[in-house]
Order: sequence, then structure tokens, then C-alpha cells
Amino acid sequence: MTHRELDIDIEADARALARRALAEDGDADVTSEVAGAAGMRGLGVMEFRDGGVFAGRRYADAVARQCGDVRVEWLASDGDLVAAGSHVGNITGDLAQILRAERPMLNMLQRACGIASTTRTYVDAVAGTGCGVLHTRKTTPGLRGLEISAVLAGGGQLHRSGLSTEVLLKDNHWHALRQRGLSLRGACDAARSRGITEIYVEVESEDQLREACDIPVMVRPGPRIGTIDGDGSFGRDHAEQRSGLRTCKRGLRFYGGAESQRRGGGPGPGDH
Repeated sequence: MTHRELDIDIEADARALARRALAEDGDADVTSEVAGAAGMRGLGVMEFRDGGVFAGRRYADAVARQCGDVRVEWLASDGDLVAAGSHVGNITGDLAQILRAERPMLNMLQRACGIASTTRTYVDAVAGTGCGVLHTRKTTPGLRGLEISAVLAGGGQLHRSGLSTEVLLKDNHWHALRQRGLSLRGACDAARSRGITEIYVEVESEDQLREACDIPVMVRPGPRIGTIDGDGSFGRDHAEQRSGLRTCKRGLRFYGGAESQRRGGGPGPGDH
């Protein structure tokens, strides 16, 4: 994890998501009722069939707690690398409530473990290069907390989780600045005056790169302002070889089009 702190209350988010997930199934499990499951004791074993990085435990716990007589004994923690076929938890309690909790719990665990495992693949691919893998704000609506926490469990690092705490200035913002006759420095100063300490600038030309690299480092330790858009011809090689702005190179971020198979030679243009 980076120097940032996650600005999402995961416990509160897990409770809210658990409520929504359980509500989707309605106010009664008719099948369990007519089968006489209520009042019976049950035991379930959670098996990680494919193996990978475990994640989503707090979200699964939130479902179990809201189902009443359901208890989970965990055998793995978020971030653990689990072998295929391993048991990651035992669930006990009222059989009807276990059956009610089962599907929402598994859905959250499967999604979180999938994200965490994929993240670990990319983290391992860039190991030793000085690069890091950040989460995105392009999350599934309603699942941002779950998905970001899964990226962190997989070894990823924090980026911005919303629009209100950090600045990421991109092409449309550049256009707005130019139309208004405003400078990048002025926009960054305005952000700092509002208490914003993390500012990122996506550049698509040498002029934008030079303007971004002309701005002082943020007060809080972290990357220097600047990102390079990997979608066009203005990529990492162009920025490093043509700009001559070596003082800015340390904090540049390259992203987009990452391939986990790119091993050995380090990440190519467009990789985080």
C-alpha cells in the first residue's frame, strides 16, 4: 500500500452491500421453508477450487452477520496465496440462514478473489522494475469498495477512489483551461488551496509535458505531477528521448494496454 489511506469505510460499505444483496433475494426463502430447513443445524465448507489470491473476507462476513445465526471460521486472510482445492473457511449455523447467505457470500468472494488474483499477476510481472499497479475508478457501480480492496489484497496500490479528494487533469480539462485562458499552474494552485495534495496531469504533447514538469512537487511525499497517455504516438520513449526533461522522469506514469506476459524486459510503453 502507498502512503495514501483508503478513503472508503470498508466495514460500512460491506454492511450496505450485504443488505442490498440479501434484499435482491426477497424477504423469504420459500424453498428452504417448504423443505423444513429452518431450525436445522448446518455446516458448510468453502473451497477455493482454482486457487489464487484470497480476498473479500470482510464482505462475506457482513452477509453472514446479517443472516443471524451464521458463523464463519476463516482459514485464510485477504492477500493469502491459496493452493487450488484448499478450504478457506467453514460456515455453521441455522441451515435455512446458511442457504440464504451462501450465494451472496460466494458471489462477493468469487469476484474479489478473481480481481485479487489477476492483480497479483500484474504485480509479479513488474516486480523489480520500480513500477507499481494502481486500482482504477472504473469500477462496477455499487462495488467500488469491494473491488478496490481486492486490488489491494492482490498487491496493488491506492489511486483515487472518487472525484472529491484528488485531481486528475486530462484532455477535456486541458481544453477547458485553454478555452478559459487559464494555466495548469493556476489550476493546481486552486486545487492546493482547497486542501488537495495529490494532483495528476495526463499529457499528450511535449508542450503539455513541459508545462506539467514545471510545477513543483506536491507537499505530501509521492509521485511528481505528470502522466503520459499511452494511446497515441506520444508515449514513454518519445517523452524520455525527445523532451530532455530528466528531472520530471522519476514521477511520470505510463498506463494503458498493459500485458501481463511482458516479463523479463520490464513493462513496455503504456504499462503502469
